[in-house]
Amino acid sequence: MIDDRLKQLTKRIDLQKLGRFSIRPYTPSDLHAMRELIAQDLLPGEAPLLSGLPVQSPEVSQIFILMDLASGRVNGVMCLSIRRFDGAGLIHWLYTGEDFYATVALLSFTLGHFGRRTLHAFVGPVTKASPRGLPVSLRPLTVCALTAAGFTPAASQHYMLRDLVESPVEPDDPVADVTLLDDGKGWHLVASAPDGRVLATALVSSPDARSGTANLWHLEVHPAHRREGIGSRLLIESLYVAAAGGARRVAVTIDPDAGTSINLLAAHGFDLIDVLVVYDRPACPC
Repeated sequence: MIDDRLKQLTKRIDLQKLGRFSIRPYTPSDLHAMRELIAQDLLPGEAPLLSGLPVQSPEVSQIFILMDLASGRVNGVMCLSIRRFDGAGLIHWLYTGEDFYATVALLSFTLGHFGRRTLHAFVGPVTKASPRGLPVSLRPLTVCALTAAGFTPAASQHYMLRDLVESPVEPDDPVADVTLLDDGKGWHLVASAPDGRVLATALVSSPDARSGTANLWHLEVHPAHRREGIGSRLLIESLYVAAAGGARRVAVTIDPDAGTSINLLAAHGFDLIDVLVVYDRPACPC
């Protein structure tokens, strides 16, 4: 059943085209087709779908497959769950290869599946090593379908990427001590003053084995020591640590209002790839 609000907001949609799809729960035999579909919409440097999927149950999460009835092909896939503490419906991710009608069909199914709940879309992984948010430049048709279905932007972050085509040179005079994280999946960098006071810290993930991308999770300079070049030196050392650990590129997600940090990243070769947006849809009062 097509949601009435979706009908009203998409008067030019040929609703008959939505009849070419069927939607069913994911089965293990769908994994290859699902991976291929997701790969069409990955950001540069983004890791593909993880090999292991969670046990599918309404209490945890559910992956749904959209099939083209004529061809028998998988044309869409999405992961849904219900957040326990407030009952909100979550769309963790949704992929259709930017097929507008397939996206509309999945969203219409989602509205019926969740009923009157508040909904949040593109909230982050269930077994997918991706940043939260929809890349709005890469996927404009998905943005249109979300808007038509009553979703509005709720939060955003910039996705920036730096290729390590040439490995950064090891700093002659390192400013930070580097230690392996307890789980072995990254490094902690700490720049300290001679008296032991912490001046700045950074966290860098180990590179993903498939994409070769490491993530700069955190870089913070103590307010009293900003504009002294410590942040720049720590960033350079973070890039070196990532490269030495096998990374081919480093990704960062950052608040779009963090102008100083964005400028620092840009000065050291990071490019803005896209803006990642999380969408909300209020509970239906009807």
